[in-house]
Amino acid sequence: MYVGNLLSAGVRDIEVRCDQLINGVEGGLSNIKSRFREEALAEVGKKLTEETLTSWLLAKRLQAAGFVTDVERPYPDSNEECDLVLYTGDERRFWVEVKYAWKRWFRCEGVDKANPVFKAYLLGDASHPGAAHDFRKLARLRRPDAERVGVLLIGLDSTAKPMDPEIALLAEQEKLAAHRWELVVETHWRDRRDSSFRLNSWFWSRATPKCGALGSALEI
Repeated sequence: MYVGNLLSAGVRDIEVRCDQLINGVEGGLSNIKSRFREEALAEVGKKLTEETLTSWLLAKRLQAAGFVTDVERPYPDSNEECDLVLYTGDERRFWVEVKYAWKRWFRCEGVDKANPVFKAYLLGDASHPGAAHDFRKLARLRRPDAERVGVLLIGLDSTAKPMDPEIALLAEQEKLAAHRWELVVETHWRDRRDSSFRLNSWFWSRATPKCGALGSALEI
């Protein structure tokens, strides 16, 4: 899918651009805030989290490709916000949630340890809504507010401890196939600073229901 490929390529581009030196080592995607937060603050007037900062950078890439975009757009009849919404020329809307999941990652200070709340941020628990909640939020959308919805999950792990089993567990827990979510893009690449670590992106998408039934796919 065109949008999924744009987003996945955008994540890889952001990772390369995170080239600020920390302890003499390029910061990489895990230090996206130290690279772009001040630039975003000057433009939007507030500090952004890793996810909203990534959405802001992806929005710029999508705008260059001809899309109109919103970042942190409120959901209809809700105080929750969607990370990224894009529009085609005929005003068809594609709502996308951006989520990070950190299992293991290269640290510029040279310390490697497991993330104790990784599963909570992915699958959700009593204290963390997790990526699972993003699928549920998007499932509430209907036409004409949204023609299509998607979840972009950005994962940091290692070759020794990949997060693929937990991704499969997320798909099973949320019954993604049964709810017609399609995994349209999946990419994995080695951390350029230490090849024993990986960066990953998954993008799921589905059409939104209309009058109680799933409509046709939005082909953009």
